Order: sequence, then C-alpha cells, then structure tokens
Amino acid sequence: MKMVGLIAIFSLMLPVVSSAQNGTELLGLLKAGDFKNLESFTKKIQTKFEDGALSEIELRNTYRPFYNLDQENLDKVEEWERKIPVSYAAHLIRGTYFKRRGGDARGDKYISETPPENIKKMEQYFEIAKSELNASLKLTPKPFLSVFQLLQISAMTGDEETSSTLLASANKMLPSNTLVRNRFMVFLKPRWCGSYAQMKEFIAKSKEEGASAAGIMQLEAIMYDDMGDTAMDRGDKRLAVENLLKALEIGQRVGGEFRKDFLESSNYYSCREPDLKKYCDQAIADYTKTIEIDPKYAYYYRGNAYRDKGQYDQAIADYTKTIEIDPKYAYAYVDRGRAYREKGQYDLAIADYTRAIEIDPKYALAYHNRGWTYANRRQYDLAIADYTKTIEIDPKQASAYNNRGIAYGQKRQYDLAIADYTRAIEIDPKLAFPYYARGVSYYFKKEYDKSWEDVKKAQNLGYQIYPKFLEDLRNASGRQN
Repeated sequence: MKMVGLIAIFSLMLPVVSSAQNGTELLGLLKAGDFKNLESFTKKIQTKFEDGALSEIELRNTYRPFYNLDQENLDKVEEWERKIPVSYAAHLIRGTYFKRRGGDARGDKYISETPPENIKKMEQYFEIAKSELNASLKLTPKPFLSVFQLLQISAMTGDEETSSTLLASANKMLPSNTLVRNRFMVFLKPRWCGSYAQMKEFIAKSKEEGASAAGIMQLEAIMYDDMGDTAMDRGDKRLAVENLLKALEIGQRVGGEFRKDFLESSNYYSCREPDLKKYCDQAIADYTKTIEIDPKYAYYYRGNAYRDKGQYDQAIADYTKTIEIDPKYAYAYVDRGRAYREKGQYDLAIADYTRAIEIDPKYALAYHNRGWTYANRRQYDLAIADYTKTIEIDPKQASAYNNRGIAYGQKRQYDLAIADYTRAIEIDPKLAFPYYARGVSYYFKKEYDKSWEDVKKAQNLGYQIYPKFLEDLRNASGRQN
C-alpha cells in the first residue's frame, strides 16, 4: 500500500496496533512532512490515553522512535511546530529530544568526574527542553509524558522541590501510574544524593497513596537492584547476589518492560554471577529489544553479557557497533579489548586499550588492562609502567599493586614485589593472593619463616596453595608448616 493510502486511513481512525507500530508509523508521517495527519494521529493517541484506553507505558513507547532523531527529522519537528504552534506532540517530541541530548552531554560518569564543559552543555540543552515541555503543559488536559520528562530534568539537576511538585502532578493525572513513581524512585538512590531510608519512606508513602500492589513491587525491586550494586561495589558478593536475585524475581513476576527499563544492575550481573545465570538469556533479550530505542548502550551492555557468557565474537561485534555509533566511547574500547584478550588476540587488545587512553588519559582501567596484557606477553617493563600509571590515577586500586608486584617478581625484584603485595593487603586485607605471592617472594629471598607466615594467612582466607610450592618450602625451611 502506498503512503497516500495509509495517510487516508490514519485520518479516519487510530489503528488497533502496538504502540511500537504506532510510533513507527508516526515517524513515517514525520519524514513525509504530512503534519496534518501527524497532528491528527497524535491527538487521537493522547485522547486514548486520557480516556484510559491506552496505558502510560504504551503512550511512552509510542514516542520512543523519536528519541534518536537525525538533523533532518529534527528540522521536520521544528517545521511542524511552526505550522501548528499549538501542537502538544510537536513540543513534547522536541523537548524530549533535547532532554536526551542533555543527558548524553553530561555522560555517564559521576558528577564529580564530569568535566565542567559537559555540565554547561547539559544545562544548555535542558533549558531548551524545559522551554518546550513547559509550553506543552497547557496544550492537553493530561500532559503526562511532559511531566515525566520534566521530572527527569529536575532530578538530574538536583531540584528536589520541583521534582516533588511534578510527582504530585503526575499522581493527580494518573493515580495508578508506575512510570513517574519508578523514575522518581531511581533518583532517590544514594548515587543521586538520596538514601535507602528515603527509598523506603517513598515506598511507604506510595502505599498510603493507593499505589497498586504491582507498583509497590516495582519500587521495591528498584531498591533491591541498587542495594545489590552497592554491595557488589563494596566487595560483599553474597549480599549483592541476594539483593539482585530479589530484584530479578520481582521483575519476572511483574513482566512487561519493567526489568529492561529499571533493573540495570540486575541485568548487568545476570550473565556474570553463577547464581543469576538463569536470567542471563532474558537480559540479552532485553538489550536486544532496546537497540531500536537506545542503540549505543544496548549494544554495549549486550556485548558485556555476551562476553560474560564467553561468546567473544558476538561481544566484539556489539562493541564494534557501539564504537560506530560513538567513536569516543572509551568504555567500549576497553571492553572490546578484554574480549580480544580472552581470544588471545593481544595486539588488537592493546590497540583498543591504547585508543581508550587517547580518549580519556585518566581512565585507570584502560592502563590496568593494557598492563595485564603486556605482562601476558612477558613485556614486564611496559606492564610495570602501566600499573604505575593506574596507581597514580587510583591509589587505592589493590589489584594494580598486586599485578605490579607479580611483574616485579618475574623480574626477580623481590623487595619491590613485597612492597607492592604489602600495599595491596593494606588496601584490602581480605585478598588472599597477595599473601601467597608475598610468601613466594620471601621464599626466593630465603626468608622462610616469613614465607610460612604468609602461606598460612593465604590458606586461612581460602587460597589453595600449589602442592609443589609447599613441598619446596618444606624442603628449604626444614619445617612441615
């Protein structure tokens, strides 16, 4: 059927199709410059939502194809606005576009690590977004998506009062909503200057306000997801897996797109932690569904999942896609380098780590991983230089001291190796390997009592000592233990 025929149908009725299909057809109308039928179609979609015939998630998904507009289509949106100044959808789409541009400009690092020029660019984009979204508020009775987008801007800029006002507005429009409540919950995470106490208080308040049982479960899952991530960062893997498992179990019960949209950490660790592996394939499916909406991060995180499954060729393909979309995304180079390294393709791995360092000279992990690769090629001086650079950037990275100690040990510089193992132990006394490695260094220095002392500490921490080394230590020291 030709576009003319489709447009004639759209002008008569809203097709009974999925929100994703609606969004694709809307984008087609935009590309064709058919603003009259585009306006008619979007009005009918909004009316269906306001009449309760379309869910908040379906409404959101309808507009997702507009998230990644190219310049030509952005120009079309602006032409749409000029021709129909009171178009709710045109203002919403343009506002959402610049909100996302602001988020991209800020990047995904902690605010303390974000360059001032990125923050300035974010603020410039956000001002355009707010102007558009605020204008849209007066153009339809229930501008739910506009409030949703504005809340994300206010939360990202630390405007708690405005965020609370917008939450109340969304709840008044749609008391049963989960989308805005869930997004508000995300910004109560400790990394956004919130706390778990605040998250629990918000869950209790939402119950009092009459949020559905499924809505409360989603809020709890978001909290468990972040608790798991925090515990993992602190090295408490048992507690981390316990919380991530709770989040994933709730996500499975809730169904729909909730896990894909809000359980980022749980999906990330699903292919990495043995106790979560049963959710791995679903995590990959979630990332695949997200490619059309947010291709850069969907390819990147799916690449991580494939890498954790040991499917390195698929991982490399996804990281390469990420790099094609954003050639300056240093994380993708580092993780593609890891996949190459696992395949034994060390030259390609080093090239990727080097490119990541060129993009971000303060990226400690890039130096660390390149050092590890040099060490595997027995290029110990280059490895030591990279581990030293890692330590300069991140003085509390125990693994860098540990690995530099190994490189010194290979060069038979045992005093330097012992110093590095000692520093690794000071940073993280629960690490078993540095005790063992330091014990080996003491053995080569013929300081057998110190060697035995470290071997016992390593054993107490669960490290299995090589039988041949124990035999050599017994023979050399004249001791059995």
